[in-house]
Amino acid sequence: MQLLTDYVVGKFFRELLPFSAFVTLLIFAIQALGISYLFFSLPWKEVATYTILWLIYAFFLSVALSTPLVLGNIILTLKEERVFHILNTFGFSEWVVFRRLFLGMLVLTTVGIFASFFVNYQKISYITKYLKFQFKERILLSVPRESFFQGESFSFYFDNREGNRFEHIVIKTPQEVASALEGELTPDGLLVLRKFSLFSGRDKTFIFAKGDKYELSLTGSYHYTLPTKKLVENLAFMVTLFLTPLLFLPLMFYIFLKKTETRFKTYLTALGMVILQFAIASLVKALVGGLPLFK
Repeated sequence: MQLLTDYVVGKFFRELLPFSAFVTLLIFAIQALGISYLFFSLPWKEVATYTILWLIYAFFLSVALSTPLVLGNIILTLKEERVFHILNTFGFSEWVVFRRLFLGMLVLTTVGIFASFFVNYQKISYITKYLKFQFKERILLSVPRESFFQGESFSFYFDNREGNRFEHIVIKTPQEVASALEGELTPDGLLVLRKFSLFSGRDKTFIFAKGDKYELSLTGSYHYTLPTKKLVENLAFMVTLFLTPLLFLPLMFYIFLKKTETRFKTYLTALGMVILQFAIASLVKALVGGLPLFK
């Protein structure tokens, strides 16, 4: 029976891993469409690190969601190859195959749950925000001198620039207009004005001021603080994604073995299980997020 174990478990992983890799590339391609501008404007090391982290997360997500589809295909293939018939001929039940599949999925689920503590979508989300923050900074530092720049929430003009330092600068925001002899863009997105003049209007109150130093937030500050609630929610989501196929394995095995005769019906049923799996994981995520611990 060791030969059967090697065949069934080996077949399960040989089909699961390549299919998951394909789904990973598909998910990443869709994600990359929305932030493709970042890949061509930021340092390649940061982009490469981000890409690797996203591919790792997408791969684990793909493995979890691909399990029912691969399971259905394996059982269908074993039926077509008359493996179950041969086992019955030698006095073995088809559930010997189930036990081998259970072993493979138990290993997969254990690894997936363990990895979920480290591979978390919330971490990827914060890295994405950081890259977008850096992109805004690079836009400011790429404007040529003696140019007028119009942004989403501000506009400015300067005579000269050396690195992140500006000379004779004028800035306009929705509430303020300021001019200064010098300006410096800090790493946290603040523009520090020196020897400035400021005209501000808020709630029908107008203020004119002069001074030595004034700070304006142009790109918005970035703080890398991961909220515990979001981390736990995404952890619960990933753990449930990996655990659900294992818990539903007896039902799926019976349906794929006894109730689905054609390849189309098998894949359609497997797709339905994927939708159910995702729905259960989303529900668990919502329930965990609603716990009093996070209120």
